Amino acid sequence: MNGIGEEEQSDNLFEKLKQQNKKIKNLELMLDEERKKAQLLANLNAELNIKLECHTFDQQQSKIEYDSLQQQSSRNDLDEKNDEIDKLNKQINDLEWSLGEYKQWLNDANTSIII
Repeated sequence: MNGIGEEEQSDNLFEKLKQQNKKIKNLELMLDEERKKAQLLANLNAELNIKLECHTFDQQQSKIEYDSLQQQSSRNDLDEKNDEIDKLNKQINDLEWSLGEYKQWLNDANTSIII
């Protein structure tokens, strides 16, 4: 009986060893899958970071372009206002000159009446 009992025990141990090897292979496959998932996640995170940086850059670029357009618009408005001021100053000068001519004309008229 010892021979048969030892043989059964040996068969049981061999079967347990096969089961453990099978579990180890399954665990190795699962570990490999998890590593692939981790690598995929790392790649996705890197891609996301690049897209966020690009998006931030695009937003900054858009803000710079908007600010530039605003500055140009402000310069155009300022140029228009300066042109209006120049026209008004010319009108003032023309009116002052005309007023001076009328004063001279009145002085001449008064002088001719007195004489």
